[in-house]
Amino acid sequence: MEADAVVLTWDSPRENFDGSALRSLAGFRVFRAEKGSPFQPLTPMPVPETKFRDGQFLFGRTYLYVVRAAASRAEPFDESSDSLPLEVTAKDVFPPGAPSGLTALPGEDFISLAWDPRPEADLAGYRVWRREEGASEFKEISIQLLVETTFLDRTAEKNKRYEYAVTAEDQEGNRSPLSASVVESLRKDS
Repeated sequence: MEADAVVLTWDSPRENFDGSALRSLAGFRVFRAEKGSPFQPLTPMPVPETKFRDGQFLFGRTYLYVVRAAASRAEPFDESSDSLPLEVTAKDVFPPGAPSGLTALPGEDFISLAWDPRPEADLAGYRVWRREEGASEFKEISIQLLVETTFLDRTAEKNKRYEYAVTAEDQEGNRSPLSASVVESLRKDS
């Protein structure tokens, strides 16, 4: 499984089912079904590879796949029987990419953060992380998932420097790595 495709691989047959020598192999046809539905061809013509990428799937659905060897590239394909079915539940375990373009601007009683939006279609929002300069761990300071690409840190204290980073999160709760960080402190009184 990849973020944009269910990837199938199989071994090419070395002989016919009865043990006789394989004389002709034009390729393979891949079929898919959802439970309770008939198999539909994903490859209208035989493909020569022993790998297929199904990019027409939906996360959260369960599919059954079978492969047939074809002796001819034209109909009738003179196909083998179905391979054993492979059941795949397409689960989204792929986090969005880390946000980029993080900037910080100091105010007298807040630090303003802004970053570039992520392009993922299933993006749910962002989380803001902070640590005091020199500390080892970031702690989340956004109370909830943010849908905007800006945040005001009104809890920053004077005479402290803070390092900020942002993560993106998708609708399944998959979280990106931390963005590149920026360091800032409150503006000094004039």
